[in-house]
Formats: sequence, structure tokens, C-alpha cells
Amino acid sequence: MYGHSFRVSSRLSPPAPGFRGSARIRLMAELGKLLLVLGGMAVIVGALLLFAGRLHLGHLPGDIVVRGRHATFYLPLGTSLLLSVAISLILWLFYRK
Repeated sequence: MYGHSFRVSSRLSPPAPGFRGSARIRLMAELGKLLLVLGGMAVIVGALLLFAGRLHLGHLPGDIVVRGRHATFYLPLGTSLLLSVAISLILWLFYRK
């Protein structure tokens, strides 16, 4: 159409000397690793949310609850402190070398 012709080649050109793998393959591998890590984190967070009722998170000493006539104010200080220490410990164990 309009005098233009396009030729699509199905052959891949050989890699340049000293070049190991293509950038696309490395990108896909990195994306795969990222998706695995994010999926693992989603499973862990989901399990924590599933069992949070049994762990009594949100009802620890130090959590502040103020109930008024028409509203309730909730400030989970004790729970936040416990989760911060737990996450810091997990990250310290994971990243120490």
C-alpha cells in the first residue's frame, strides 16, 4: 500500500563478541525475581492478617482507645511499637552479611 514494503526478519542477529545474554532476558529475569519477592510478601501479609485475630494485635497494653458519644478514637501505640521491633528484627536478619 502506498509503495512501501516492510520486511520482517525472523532470524536473530548473533550477539556481539563479549556480550553475555540479551538485555531483554536479563530484564525478564529481574522482573521474575521481583514478582516472586512481592508474591512471597503478599502471602506473608495475608497470613498475618488471617491470624491477626488470634494474636490479639490491636488490643495490647499501650493502645489508646477513647470512646465518645458519636465517635471512637483509636491510637495503637503498643501494637505499632511491637510491629516496628518485629519488622526491624526481620529486616536486620535478612540484610546482614
